Amino acid sequence: LLCIDLENIMNNDETMQELYNKIFTMNTKLSNEYDATAVAAIFVAQAMRMYRTMLNDDEFNRMVETISQSANERSRGEESPV
Repeated sequence: LLCIDLENIMNNDETMQELYNKIFTMNTKLSNEYDATAVAAIFVAQAMRMYRTMLNDDEFNRMVETISQSANERSRGEESPV
């Protein structure tokens, strides 16, 4: 998974939508079985671990800052534009 061409995938709207839909379905299923807050926390923790592995320190810190800024701009409960 970490050896993929991430830039190519990020620029492929069809691939991103397919991946988003698969993960959304998994998220919904898990949230029906377990506490949704716990599911969200694990998704975030795993994503951060993947980013930490793939990015250098500067890239990782910029990505975290971007996520933080975007979270503050987005209304609570508003869906991602992906």
